[in-house]
Amino acid sequence: MTFDIFRTDLLLIIVLLIVAVIGKIIGAGFGAYLGKMNLKESTVIAFAMNGRGAVELIIASIGLKLEIINDRIFSILVVIAFITTLLPPILLNFFINKIDEDTLQLIE
Repeated sequence: MTFDIFRTDLLLIIVLLIVAVIGKIIGAGFGAYLGKMNLKESTVIAFAMNGRGAVELIIASIGLKLEIINDRIFSILVVIAFITTLLPPILLNFFINKIDEDTLQLIE
């Protein structure tokens, strides 16, 4: 992994990270919503699915080994996988606490 990407490709990293997160939220969240979950439940599913970075790392490693991608692209994919793996615990903690507060307000 090369750390020069933070200097040379920061905008690309940010754009790809946003696309990765939004894609997983739309794909998993919309799928859960179509599966008869309510909006809050489908949002929790969408946030939880962002933690699937292991698959991305395996595919990126295979691509690097087969020389389909170079070190620069591999480094970008590793950073994106790392960040998207760190996001779910933070987002879920915040959102689940918000659900609990809303549930308490409904009970009272």
